[in-house]
Amino acid sequence: MRVAVLFFLPLIISTELHQLSHSLVHAFLARLGDATITLAAFSIVVQSNATRSALLLWLPPMQNTDGSPLTDLAGYKVYWGTSQGPYPNSITLSQSGLASYRVENLSPNTYYFVITAFNSSGVESGFSNVTSITLP
Repeated sequence: MRVAVLFFLPLIISTELHQLSHSLVHAFLARLGDATITLAAFSIVVQSNATRSALLLWLPPMQNTDGSPLTDLAGYKVYWGTSQGPYPNSITLSQSGLASYRVENLSPNTYYFVITAFNSSGVESGFSNVTSITLP
């Protein structure tokens, strides 16, 4: 039993801290009172392989900035470029069930990525965290 507790305790703490940080961000954004943005920003990570592509992974947002459940998620917009914002490249993904996307045919360079979510009314969230990858 003690081994199981020692094994799972870091996972439980990490999960609780992750949920707490999301709650704090949502609470802060809700207090901003900006009625034009109702979807909260969220985080992404990027991975690469030898095929000159970048795989973006994310956890779909679950709440609006006011803390209410996000029930009308319609899709995502992926933005990227070789410097941080503005991002000259983008693609709209009109599938709410996605949690990853591979950007292909990239030349050797450093690329920066952000993603937004949008709802069925077309309201777009703020940018996710910026993540980058260098392709040799």
